[in-house]
Amino acid sequence: QQKELQQKDKRLKQKDEYRQKELQRFKKELQQKDEYLQKELQQKDKRLKQKDESQQKELQQKDKRLKQKDEYRQKELQRFKKELQQKDEYLQKELQQKDEYRQKELQQKDKRLKQKDEYRQKELQRFKKELQQKDEYLQKELQQKDESQQKELQQKDKRLKQKEIDLREKNKEIYVKNIELKRIYESRGYKILSKIWTIHNSFQKNRIETYYPSTMLFSLNSLCNLNCIFCDIKDKTKKMSYENAKRTIDAGKVLGIKTLVLTGGEPFLHPRIFDIINYAKSKGLTINITTNGTLIKSQIEKIKKSELDSISISIDGLEKTHDMLRNKKGVFDKALEGLKILKKEAPNIRLLIYFVVINQNIKELKMIYQLSKKLNVEFNFWPVNNKPEFYLRKGDNIKEYISFVRYLSQIDSRVKKWEEYYLKAIDYHNKENLRVRCLGLKDFFGVDWEGNLIPCCLWNNKELVVGNILKQDIKELFNNKKAERLRKQIFHKGCINCYNHSLAEFQEKTGLPFILQ
Repeated sequence: QQKELQQKDKRLKQKDEYRQKELQRFKKELQQKDEYLQKELQQKDKRLKQKDESQQKELQQKDKRLKQKDEYRQKELQRFKKELQQKDEYLQKELQQKDEYRQKELQQKDKRLKQKDEYRQKELQRFKKELQQKDEYLQKELQQKDESQQKELQQKDKRLKQKEIDLREKNKEIYVKNIELKRIYESRGYKILSKIWTIHNSFQKNRIETYYPSTMLFSLNSLCNLNCIFCDIKDKTKKMSYENAKRTIDAGKVLGIKTLVLTGGEPFLHPRIFDIINYAKSKGLTINITTNGTLIKSQIEKIKKSELDSISISIDGLEKTHDMLRNKKGVFDKALEGLKILKKEAPNIRLLIYFVVINQNIKELKMIYQLSKKLNVEFNFWPVNNKPEFYLRKGDNIKEYISFVRYLSQIDSRVKKWEEYYLKAIDYHNKENLRVRCLGLKDFFGVDWEGNLIPCCLWNNKELVVGNILKQDIKELFNNKKAERLRKQIFHKGCINCYNHSLAEFQEKTGLPFILQ
């Protein structure tokens, strides 16, 4: 073991010696490399120093050139500033000269204007004096004429009053008997002719002339493209067929109607509306159509070819109010556009604006009348009566209505003639629980899209239906018990506030006929 250990020690020593030798050799190599690297570094340093020196020289040269450029630019700037200053001074001088010239011109203009104003004022004063002199002269003349006319009128009034007193005394008994006869025969489907001498002639010939209404209100359909707040039609899907429409017109002709008023709904939504118009014209009828006016533009070519006599377009206020009442924006503009198109394209058709008077639009009644005058179309108005919220029961609104009627009666002879009736119509908006009479089934009657015969245009009121003209003879319907009762007196609540009662009362008191035109 010792020998082995000794041998191991030897080998280890040999290895150590070998390692030391290797280390020494490696150190030498490292030293040599270090020396080589140091030399290389020194050379690189030299080259870098040389480059730095050359770059510094170049930079110095560039700096010199830049300085020279800066100096040149500064000189140019100074020169440019001087030029600008010179130009500014020149422009300021020019502006001052122009301002002075303008001021002089303005002063001259002011002088001329003052002279003109003075001349005009003098002319105005002279003209005012002349006008005053003319007014004074005319006033004197008018006073003289008024005095003479008043005297003449007073004398005429005295004579007329005396004649009226004499006539009243002579005709008291005759008037009472004639009114009683009128009531009796009207309740039986007859109408006594309007003048006393014709009644006398009728009795002399042993006959009473049978009378049927001359106007039929024909609601072709319940279809409508709007939703008016005062409309009482609930189901807006119904329409009468073309064949039944012809039968209805034929039934009206049996009674001897002269005028056919086509309504709805919106009549222009009926698919055969123009065929119905043509058929009615072939029967010699005068035809009016009542529309909201929104479809005129799309139907104008067919309207031009039709033989319509008149078109009534409903306009119930200015744009905001009308659109609110129709529950749709833009319909006022469409109705107005329709009127203008009809005026231009169909000048032979009589045009009317129809205004339904309610609490919500009474303030705009006069403005829509003025609009009708501007458009040169006729104007018609009535208070609506189908819902309590629309009755004219507010004091201010009633005053507005009365004021408008009186205003209109001064400029329209037709309104003046029927002023009492228009004013009387408002009374029925302030009364309740009345037993009332109507002109329905006397002067006019209505037929709806199902063929139901009713006294007027309350299309949704089934209690007023007399019968169906498509199922029964129209003359028999006019002479049945229900028709007779309706002609005598109407008890239905929905009819109490209708303006037609004032018309019936007006006719009864005056004996004058009120023709629906």
